[in-house]
Amino acid sequence: LDEVEDSFVGFTPAISLDSDWLRHALSAYVSVDHRQYSELDDESRTNAKIKLRGRLDLGENSSLTIEFAGADETEDRTALSNVATSLEPNEYTTASGRIGFDHQAGRVQIATSLGLTSYDYDDTELAGELFQDQDFRDRDELIASARLGFAMTRDAAIYAQATHTEADYTPAGFFTAFNRDYSGSVLLVGTDFEFGERLRGELGV
Repeated sequence: LDEVEDSFVGFTPAISLDSDWLRHALSAYVSVDHRQYSELDDESRTNAKIKLRGRLDLGENSSLTIEFAGADETEDRTALSNVATSLEPNEYTTASGRIGFDHQAGRVQIATSLGLTSYDYDDTELAGELFQDQDFRDRDELIASARLGFAMTRDAAIYAQATHTEADYTPAGFFTAFNRDYSGSVLLVGTDFEFGERLRGELGV
């Protein structure tokens, strides 16, 4: 393949807002990531992300969290899923929502969450004003998670966590004559720890 050289400039402005209330919490995040090429205009891209998150304290030891996020992103040219003959990089959008519940009773901490993320891929433009359909990559992912922790000391705890994923792809079509839906579970046990205020870590298997 012929090599092509080019240069680009980019900028990534971001805004993050967080409440400083004693109870409850509200945060927002917005970012834009733009890369402009000097010669290969079709390689220029703009990614954008937005996230809204709120925490409702139900008492001293319980809280409810609700989160919404959306993004318009571009796949890297080196990604295995990128269409090699496309005139420009693949683009896709995501929309997600998540609800979580946390509770602490003495040394025991419980954290649960349920989230849904939707992926929508744009068609890829090819030479000769042709397009390659990317709908076969569209999917919804439902992720449920539960974590149980026990504090052995003030700075160290052990935990067990289970996460289950259900993925629902767009119905089979011309390019996918088979069902691509999948499900999977991850079980994790480990410890999280803290040394002072500057060092925190987590180990799991």
